[in-house]
Amino acid sequence: MVQIYTLGEHAVVLQVGSSINMETHERVMAYTRAIQAANFPWVIELVPAYNSVTVYYSIPTILQIAKTDCIATWVTNILLGLSLDFSNNKQANKKIIEIPACYDTALGVDIIYLSEQLQLGVDKIIDIHSDRLYTVYMLGFLPGFPYMGSVDERIQHPRKKHPSKQVIAGSIGIAGAQTGIYPLQSPGGWQIIARTPLAIFDLGKESPCLFAAGDQVRFVPISLERFYEIEKENQA
Repeated sequence: MVQIYTLGEHAVVLQVGSSINMETHERVMAYTRAIQAANFPWVIELVPAYNSVTVYYSIPTILQIAKTDCIATWVTNILLGLSLDFSNNKQANKKIIEIPACYDTALGVDIIYLSEQLQLGVDKIIDIHSDRLYTVYMLGFLPGFPYMGSVDERIQHPRKKHPSKQVIAGSIGIAGAQTGIYPLQSPGGWQIIARTPLAIFDLGKESPCLFAAGDQVRFVPISLERFYEIEKENQA
């Protein structure tokens, strides 16, 4: 059942579930696509999350096309009347992005700690982490930071009790059942097991974020030497 509530004066939130799973994610994406397809002139921005979609709207635009004393109710009634299409949720239609990842201990600064805590060899952790297709559930925390799931239970581990003061851009981490990539240098508490030489967020591009909600991601292990080669190529 969908619940809709206001978020300030310029947005409403469609709450489509209460948990983090693929079924809820597919409902989030179905609503996102339906709103995009409707091309409402009053929609300013859509923000899909784990179990909700936030719709930001323009009050002046709405007042030009509707006579209403309660804009939030007017928006809510339109959104509840949308027809959902789940056909695009099929795996074959999803964008798959391959991310080169170097798990060398020089870059994956917490992988030894994780190995000791999980009682798994480093190579086993690498195999498990890279042997799965992850879904980007949402972007957040930092511009373009992808929250992806779900991590194999064998290598799940909580965030750090004391966050690191600096996590280098491109660092790949694990936090519980999630995996993610830091797009910018930032403080952070995820367990860092690898790093990618790719730019995850680039303001110089038309689409600054490498990922979007609904994308699929596969990590491809690379050597430390190859990491620096790709990094150099990207800086050229």
